[in-house]
Amino acid sequence: MGSATPFRSEAPSALPRRVFLCALAVLARAAAGQPAAPALRRALQRAPGVAEGRQGPWVHVFFDLRCPVCALLHRRSRAGLRAGAVRLHWIPVALLGAASLDAAARLLGSDDLPGALARALAPGAGSSGRALPAHRAQVEANTALLRLLGGPQPATPSLVFEDERGGLVWEVGLPPRWGGEAWERGLR
Repeated sequence: MGSATPFRSEAPSALPRRVFLCALAVLARAAAGQPAAPALRRALQRAPGVAEGRQGPWVHVFFDLRCPVCALLHRRSRAGLRAGAVRLHWIPVALLGAASLDAAARLLGSDDLPGALARALAPGAGSSGRALPAHRAQVEANTALLRLLGGPQPATPSLVFEDERGGLVWEVGLPPRWGGEAWERGLR
């Protein structure tokens, strides 16, 4: 079910600049009437986080460890992961204060990312792991990406996935159609 492959392809110190440059490229292409999806896809794929699932379409989930709706989404996603209907890329951000930043940094410092994610999102739990400055920088870069892409009022959970035409779809909150059996049928 859970893949231990983290999305950590970039050096932490390069992330904030890369996020900013990618966002500029997305905005410039959109202003010129060109598709922005390739640049956005690269930014999402490079965002440090936790990968879960072995088959199915990728869904990138911006989440805050202190967000109760994010924890609910995590619990509801288990059936879809077991069925192979979806793969999730959980991208930790810090929208709910300094405690969110510390918790997300500790999550990224864990040796068992999927296990640490499950423990951190369990009711009444906290995250474990090392909160190194490099991990804080990764969370800050993820948060900057969410703020750039999510507009003036970014929220969690924010989900990004491809529709049946290959276009990127952005949904905020817990989409009702993704509850229960919808995960088992897949996203399309």
